[in-house]
Amino acid sequence: LSLHDALPISDITAQKMQVADFSGQLAAISKAQAVIEFSMDGKIITANDNFLKTLGYTLDEIKGQHHSMFAEAAYRASNEYRMFWEKLGRGEYDAGQYKRIGKGGKEIWIQASYNPIYDMNGKPFKVVKYAIDITEQLRIARINERLMLGLNAVDTNVMVSDAELNIVYVNASIKSMLAVAES
Repeated sequence: LSLHDALPISDITAQKMQVADFSGQLAAISKAQAVIEFSMDGKIITANDNFLKTLGYTLDEIKGQHHSMFAEAAYRASNEYRMFWEKLGRGEYDAGQYKRIGKGGKEIWIQASYNPIYDMNGKPFKVVKYAIDITEQLRIARINERLMLGLNAVDTNVMVSDAELNIVYVNASIKSMLAVAES
């Protein structure tokens, strides 16, 4: 039996193309997102540069530590946090916006998904988190929310437009004035 008879060349080429495709996809994800891997008991296995930069750590500082190092003390001690890890342990996915604590106590907000990865027997053996830092977007949204509350509370007519002069906001006072003018 020759090597040619044992494994056709086209099978090897297809496998190499699939590996190249998967490798390329993983590289693209790693460039765009913060990625960290955990064992099923929550211990940090590895993290990419985006994750480390986002939370302000080096890999040596976090490797082998528990995920809880990124959570506030009250959340770490909560039933919700315990149930979060139990859910992941069952192989269930979790996604949402999460408040995390970076190096030096810095508050970081992330949009993330926690994805259990399964072995050949269908059993979860690690969790990979893909995340983006949304701290600045949430900060701006909170400022805008406070501004809107303030603008709605004043008796002065306020109208806001964008650069193309499209009206993007009118407060309650101007709505009242326009309703009277319309009738």
